[in-house]
Amino acid sequence: MFESTNLLLGNFSLGVVILGVIYFTPAIIASVRRHPNTTAVFVVDLLLGWTIVGWIVALIWSFTNPPRSRTVLPPQPVGSIADELAKLADLRDRNLLTDDEYEAQKSKLLGST
Repeated sequence: MFESTNLLLGNFSLGVVILGVIYFTPAIIASVRRHPNTTAVFVVDLLLGWTIVGWIVALIWSFTNPPRSRTVLPPQPVGSIADELAKLADLRDRNLLTDDEYEAQKSKLLGST
């Protein structure tokens, strides 16, 4: 009698563990993948996992990749400084730049080296 009770209790415990692992699979996946929203996935899984839709949402969320932050680099000059100076001189020669504007742009270019 005691052996059958222990066997039944052992099977029940194993079943609870297996169901627990299945139930918390989205949270486990998020944790293993080091998802930045692991806690939120766990809470959704805990509170809404019993509704199949909540479990599926948590599972999909655990597999998503967060957007990566983008590093914005300052624009680099297309040509060399000599090319830029030649363009400025051409603009000055065509009277599209005043001498003061030319000198300001020239010192700006030469100061950036």
